[in-house]
Amino acid sequence: MNTFHLRIVTMDGKVFDDQASQIFLRTIDGDVAIRAGHINYCSGIGMGQAHVTLADGHERYAACIGGMVSMLNGECQVAATTWEWKEEIDEERAKKAKERAEERFGKTMSMFIPLYITNSCSNSCVYCGFHRENPMARTILTPEQIENEYKAIKQLAPFENILLVTGENPAKAGTPYLAKAIDIAKKYFSNVKIEVMPLSTEDYKTLADHGMNGVICFQETYHRENYKLYHPRGMKSKFEWRCDGFDRMGMAGVHSIGMGVLIGLEKEWRTDVVMMAYHLRYLQKHYWRTKYSVNFPRMRPAQNEGFQPNCFMTDRELAQATFAMRIFDHDVDISYSTREPAFIRDNMATLGVTTMSAESKVNPGGYHTYPQALEQFSVSDERTAKVINARLKELGREPVWKDWDASFDLFGALQNK
Repeated sequence: MNTFHLRIVTMDGKVFDDQASQIFLRTIDGDVAIRAGHINYCSGIGMGQAHVTLADGHERYAACIGGMVSMLNGECQVAATTWEWKEEIDEERAKKAKERAEERFGKTMSMFIPLYITNSCSNSCVYCGFHRENPMARTILTPEQIENEYKAIKQLAPFENILLVTGENPAKAGTPYLAKAIDIAKKYFSNVKIEVMPLSTEDYKTLADHGMNGVICFQETYHRENYKLYHPRGMKSKFEWRCDGFDRMGMAGVHSIGMGVLIGLEKEWRTDVVMMAYHLRYLQKHYWRTKYSVNFPRMRPAQNEGFQPNCFMTDRELAQATFAMRIFDHDVDISYSTREPAFIRDNMATLGVTTMSAESKVNPGGYHTYPQALEQFSVSDERTAKVINARLKELGREPVWKDWDASFDLFGALQNK
């Protein structure tokens, strides 16, 4: 077997320096395999799974994020921002997280799909592709277009859980617009959630009356001073209005509340995750009838002059944060979106994660109306819902397409009389 010299280094030091017969990794040019005799080559590294075939034929897998790869005169150099070998996961925490998740949720995985219905936004979030200074085409789907998106989604898989997502523009896509979208959605889906701007208690009640079952809102960061730096203008610049929005959801009797922090805004991501856990516990104490979920998506390094994350959470750290959250709270749903690579989602599906999106399009009308429009962020797991469904079953999970119905609330109300 022909081999070449492979050296892999990170900011923490050298992680590999030996002969190899192949390295396969994701670059900004696409997936690339480098073998002995490869032409001279240089490219930026993307985010995804890498694997190295050793000189003896054995393979090692790793999670790789950012950096450069070069092949020069028969020697391959990889300078990665993050490189985590698959075998270096914290096994004890993983085992405990798996036990806690299966005690509460069994071996089920709740499946949902997001639908962006507008990218119109009045905010100036420095990290978001939808910010108002970005000279892009703005789209607000009409009721007819929204219904066409619903029909297209139903052709992908038996989705019953849908998440309606908007930019934050109350003047053009406020509560009346959302109510209409929910009214139409109830003809096709059992469970309708929204991820929109923070609303008033009365607005949440109004949308609940139209059939809304849950709300997801990302606080983004709990660092009050830095929050203003990332959100300089628009309603989202008001830290208290956003943070207090979870109380307004609770007071409105929202069935399900989703929380999240954006990993990469703050240099110390652990602080935000801990603050979210404290916030979760507070909400559970005051609004104990509500179901809760958490999410901590990772920002990616920008390939251009866009906003660069202030920290990079490695795959190992993401796994450890997931384990810690599951051990901290047995009942909370932990959600992984298609931001994360397929191999991460597959591995974590049995280790504490209980909710996943599938076949996501993150641009308005992406399933039918405008399939080529600008996305808010890049999707890593591009598998179809049917492929993900089959893979989860291979892993011993049972994908659940419908896990809630309005009749459950009626039954609960009768019990409490």
